[in-house]
Amino acid sequence: LTYAELNERANRLAATLRASGIGRETIVGILAERSVDLLVAVLAVWKAGGAYVPLDPDYPAERVRFMLEDSGAKVLLTQTALRERAEAWLGEEELALAAVLYLDDEASYSEERTNADSFHEARPEDLAYVIYTSGTTGKPKGVMIEHRSLVNTAAGYRREYRLDQFPVRLLQLASFSFDVFVGDIARTLYNGGTMVIVPKDDRIDPSRLHHWMERERVTIFESTPALIVPFLEYVHEQQLDMSWME
Repeated sequence: LTYAELNERANRLAATLRASGIGRETIVGILAERSVDLLVAVLAVWKAGGAYVPLDPDYPAERVRFMLEDSGAKVLLTQTALRERAEAWLGEEELALAAVLYLDDEASYSEERTNADSFHEARPEDLAYVIYTSGTTGKPKGVMIEHRSLVNTAAGYRREYRLDQFPVRLLQLASFSFDVFVGDIARTLYNGGTMVIVPKDDRIDPSRLHHWMERERVTIFESTPALIVPFLEYVHEQQLDMSWME
């Protein structure tokens, strides 16, 4: 997607969200596989004035139901491939969802293509998203992140990593349900960069990772030691070229 296409699609979905009752700090659940749909959904929620809760399709149904109920989500954004799961959750009496919208279905998009900025003027203290802990020590807990924290983080990345001094072409590896995904948005979109969303199964395959990095001329990515060490060992063993990152 170009920035113009991303913006227009987010505007159209934001208009639908507003019509579904989404406004200032209203919570929207986003459950989708790795794709540009995730970026469209996040921007649309923000344009409508709401805050989102990231939901991983690999989570057990009980965890997703708990997060939707606990967060008070009013709308669920998902994909048609996940329709059966979404409809099953809708059937739960405790889930008072106003609507389920499908990100890959044109019926979910309004004809309103203009910038949705007039819908809502976000304040620094407004919620941007609610992200849940793993729940390993009990029930998962929702952590509420405000817009000012997100903007400060984006500005800090630009300053400390000089992201305005080279083309940002970011390899997106983190799960949507982790804070790193929001950091990837901050590092990329805030700086006019390109986000390369790596297919799910390719994230742990060193040869596929190098393929994407070489093909898309990636200049930045965030990774865990468990992934980057084997990757660099593979690059060294295969004597692969990564000179474009110098």
